[in-house]
Amino acid sequence: MGLYFDPVPLLDDARGAFLGQWSERKWLNVPGPFYGAETDNCGTGRIHAPELVLYEADYFTEYVYRQPRTPAELQQLVDAAEAEAFSGYGCDGRHPLDAGSGPGMVARSRAYQGVSGESARRLGGRRR
Repeated sequence: MGLYFDPVPLLDDARGAFLGQWSERKWLNVPGPFYGAETDNCGTGRIHAPELVLYEADYFTEYVYRQPRTPAELQQLVDAAEAEAFSGYGCDGRHPLDAGSGPGMVARSRAYQGVSGESARRLGGRRR
């Protein structure tokens, strides 16, 4: 395996389980091809992919906090997407190695907004 595991080409027929829309994507998702958008609150994501999916606090909906790094983890995320009642997972996000602006950078900048001033300085962010 190389430096970057690209899971999307391995999806084949499983791509049909990922019907989430980028415009509905939750800001808590990490940059990468997979994300939670309009997901339910049944709590099935962590049953299938406990190392990849978390729940947000307000509505207990699902988001991807770590992208899959192996074929086994990809299968776990596929299982989570197939169990999701609203088909709210998407797989058309940005490649994590893409630089510059765009959706990945927007997600990172929004994440910094939720970090306290001292923590942001430690992480290299600047409060304005």
